[in-house]
Amino acid sequence: MKSSRESTIEASASSAIHRVAIGPAVNVVETQRSNVRASSQLGRLCIAIMCGLSLLTASHAQEPEHELKIRHLYVPVEALKDIANKDRFAAILSRKEFDILVEQANVRVQKSDTQPQQPVLSEGNYLAKIDGERLIAEATIRITTFDESWNTVGVHIQGWNVEHATLNELPAIAQRHENEELRVLIEGAGRHELKLMMSLPLNAVGSDKVAMFTLSNAPSGQFNITLPAQKHLTVNGQTLSRSAEIDQPAEYSLPIGGKPQLEIKITDRHESTRSDVLTFANTAYGIQVQPSEITWVANAELQVFGKSIDQLKCLIPTSLEITSVDSTGLESWELSNKMDNPDQTEISLQYRQSFTGSRTITFRGILSSTPEKPWGVPNLKLPEITSHVGVLLVQHPDNLRLQAIDPVGVRAITAEEAKLLAVGSANLQYQIWEEDFLLQFVVDLKEQQ
Repeated sequence: MKSSRESTIEASASSAIHRVAIGPAVNVVETQRSNVRASSQLGRLCIAIMCGLSLLTASHAQEPEHELKIRHLYVPVEALKDIANKDRFAAILSRKEFDILVEQANVRVQKSDTQPQQPVLSEGNYLAKIDGERLIAEATIRITTFDESWNTVGVHIQGWNVEHATLNELPAIAQRHENEELRVLIEGAGRHELKLMMSLPLNAVGSDKVAMFTLSNAPSGQFNITLPAQKHLTVNGQTLSRSAEIDQPAEYSLPIGGKPQLEIKITDRHESTRSDVLTFANTAYGIQVQPSEITWVANAELQVFGKSIDQLKCLIPTSLEITSVDSTGLESWELSNKMDNPDQTEISLQYRQSFTGSRTITFRGILSSTPEKPWGVPNLKLPEITSHVGVLLVQHPDNLRLQAIDPVGVRAITAEEAKLLAVGSANLQYQIWEEDFLLQFVVDLKEQQ
């Protein structure tokens, strides 16, 4: 098929042929047809080139100044498992949510150069009072955290019994760690207020009451204590002046910023400043009576004031066979016969480093006496100790009946009294106020019904 333009050209060529001779006309017609075809092909080529240039120009004109960004990424459903399993923790987010997280991360990185990452204890205040044989205190500790997630804060509580803990007036998530600090979990960044209700037993040294305990070690704080009438307060060996008349209760306020611990003595006498070394112990005895044997445990809480020590000597009856001695920092322990007293055995304790403050020693042994015969409770003697008091718990099966004989320096206590002294439950409970106490038992076997 020929185009209309070719038909027109051929018609014009035919009219020209009739105007020339026949012989030459044939060559003229063929030459004109070749020229027409060449012109047609050349025109088509020019039109194609012009169209290509116009499209290229239009594409350059429409290109933006900046490179286009991908706004959406479509992932097939069957390929989502590859994205979820790529990392251990993963999530699929929208572009907007992702940009918000990136911005928050950048802000945290910028703050990390100027803000501390660990929680900061800024202030620790104590409000204490005397309650019988105990010292009760309410500690208010202010803490600042910087991590938006969970934070762990350690508060020194060695020597204290924590009875209640709240964080921002809500129950706190806390755990006692190795009897030295209370670890509290705090969620989010900001300022928090930790309140602790604590207590500790007051040790008797003659007519005086003494105690040693750790503080929160915050850079600032006050220790406030109220004493009843006729009482004076000595702190770290220094006697403080009363804030009221002798027949009135007195309030004391002590700055404790940066101090790790405090030693107090409550006395009836007004003394000048003295630097005496005080060492005392509070021992919890445990006796387990079985028809065939008697086991003995003594858990001594030792407190050293003043000069540090690295050696300690103890005395026990020869009827007691010691099986183990455990204490923090203890290097060795050795048994030896007491030359001037053959009824006693000496235990020599050697520590790796000298220490002051609180230290717990646990003794375990077996009594050689049989329960069928009258036997006495072995007492632990510490010759170098200023004061030594304690409690005694006796456990025995239901088919055994124990009868105490002429106790000296010890008295039986009720379950309510044992609860106040923080003593565990047992068949028999006693309070000891003399180190060289005497307590004997007679064991009877109950008849089976």
